[in-house]
Amino acid sequence: CWLLPQPTGHLKIRLAHPIAITHFSIEHTAIPMMNQWRDAPHSMILWGFLEGVSNIGQSCGSPQLRGLSYSQSAAEVMEACKEANLHGFFVELAHVRYDPLDKANKCQTFAVHPKVCAAGLDFGIVVFLIRSNWGPDTTCLYDLHVLG
Repeated sequence: CWLLPQPTGHLKIRLAHPIAITHFSIEHTAIPMMNQWRDAPHSMILWGFLEGVSNIGQSCGSPQLRGLSYSQSAAEVMEACKEANLHGFFVELAHVRYDPLDKANKCQTFAVHPKVCAAGLDFGIVVFLIRSNWGPDTTCLYDLHVLG
């Protein structure tokens, strides 16, 4: 488990090569233990860092991206990636809730916002932001898969 010493946190991932992200999966432990589900992530946001001249140019003229959240209001995400390319910016790919009590689906897959997929953009850096868990002072994440 990737253990955070608090109910919130973030994980920055640099992918081996940029991809057009379509989905991502989150998994918590499959071993049923009393109250262990409570340290699972609850509310999460996946951010993608948009960089590169062609990607940024494509996004500026993209009607699909109008109305989406951008990083100007997400200081914690920007703080996580200070060393990233200063000419890029973050796009919110998905805002989701994980349900650890869904026994049939410990591994839950979430779609990226359809407007982002329609824009055909690729991302080489993502930030997985855990906004809350289910109550305790620590959060545990077992698996995170970025798919494209």
